[in-house]
Amino acid sequence: MKRFTTIFFVITALAIVVFSVYTYKRPKEPEYKTIRAKIVKPNVQQTVSETEEIIVDETEAELQTSLIELQPGETLLNALSIDMNNDAFDDQIISIRKNNSPSIYLVTGIYNPKKKIYERTSEIETEITQTNTFSFSVLDMTGDHINALTYTGLNEKEETVLKVFLPDLESKKFKYTPIAEFEADATIFIQQLQRSDPYSFSQTQGESFPIWVYSSDTSKGKDSLDQIQTMYDWDRFAKKYMKVSENRVAGKKIAAAELLKIQDGTPQTFERFLDGLWYKSSADDSNLRYVFFNAEKREIIFSADKTQEIYHWNTTSLRRSGANLSMVNNSVTSLVRRFDVSLNDIDEIKVKVNDEVKMAITQETLWDGTYKKISLQSLNSQQNGFDSEILKRIESSSHIWTTNTNASVTIKNGQYTATNESWTANGAVTSLRIKGTTLLQFKAFSEEKFLHGYYLPGFATTQNGTEIRETLTLTPVSITTDGYTNIAAPVIKLERVIPAAGQ
Repeated sequence: MKRFTTIFFVITALAIVVFSVYTYKRPKEPEYKTIRAKIVKPNVQQTVSETEEIIVDETEAELQTSLIELQPGETLLNALSIDMNNDAFDDQIISIRKNNSPSIYLVTGIYNPKKKIYERTSEIETEITQTNTFSFSVLDMTGDHINALTYTGLNEKEETVLKVFLPDLESKKFKYTPIAEFEADATIFIQQLQRSDPYSFSQTQGESFPIWVYSSDTSKGKDSLDQIQTMYDWDRFAKKYMKVSENRVAGKKIAAAELLKIQDGTPQTFERFLDGLWYKSSADDSNLRYVFFNAEKREIIFSADKTQEIYHWNTTSLRRSGANLSMVNNSVTSLVRRFDVSLNDIDEIKVKVNDEVKMAITQETLWDGTYKKISLQSLNSQQNGFDSEILKRIESSSHIWTTNTNASVTIKNGQYTATNESWTANGAVTSLRIKGTTLLQFKAFSEEKFLHGYYLPGFATTQNGTEIRETLTLTPVSITTDGYTNIAAPVIKLERVIPAAGQ
């Protein structure tokens, strides 16, 4: 009996040891569950001081590593983990650069649960060379519960590119089949429609996502701003995206001389054209939208009611009759937006959000629409009671303004010049109205920025015998969602003396 008990305990102990070793060497395979995409964007350009302490979440650090073996000369840009072959295991798609090529590549690694490795099964060379314009994502484009690979960006011709690939699930070896390939000199975007609850529970198919392509219509001449709007949708019989409709979007004709001033082939000139405050002309008074372009500070601010979004202005890529702007949200650095700006007139633009394809985009977003530049002329026709005489009131004529620092300021015909013994400054001046308040905007052209920015003007007049003393106070302000706010900068005071009438 004792011998039997001893043998029993020995067998039990051996079984425990074998089970422990087996469990340790063979991790539990993941259970079947809904797989969601995880976007990883390592900051490959940022440098960190040696003395700065770096705290990185362990899970995030793992995600920033390519699970696919990189070849010599390859550099990881972004990574996305999602199930591409419907086997309930996360696969991985990475974007990379190669030392011997300017193009960005997309590499797919399919997870092999038996070998526990990511097998490199597909490599796509894209036409995109600019990293800051490139993005890729995976979403069910066709509504058939099949994840499609989509990428977008600008090619060497500064044209917008969008391509969609569907995995061939019937093939023994994993591969992609292209189902949509578009290039245009304007914007291209995917309209992500709301799908039904039965689709969410995999009970039915869902609506496919249409693709909208905007391209220039040159049939009326090179100065025409007309565009061709083409809609493509998924054709289950042809197994690719087919044209559904085509419409001409009428633009305006800008004089060649004016167009040349705005588009001389340099991004800086177009940025100077955008510089300033624009309002959405299609919005009513209760739903105002503003976009403030600040080329000098590389900022773009969107304001609507109590909503304000501030972005760092990364790049400007020119195209015919417009430009593509790349920007990063100051608060959420992972939020990258790309705006397609089209010229409508010398003081009017059309803005279309062309976000990364992983973000939900309807046919029109909060900021889409036509914007007019806030200026004296535009506001005179838009708002009642605008003080159209303010520029005439501050003009110098023969009586120039002086400051307490012995500077002389002359204002005339929308221009100003300020001088003292050591420097000379000049620039432009205009007036604008923000929610019922008249402001002055000074824009310096010289390196000496004596007057530059937005100011709240104040006037005071006193008479002493045969002289009238006028005082112009300029209080620096910044444009905000609620109108304007004072900033921490010294108030500028200008004075001039005018002989009283009859003297």
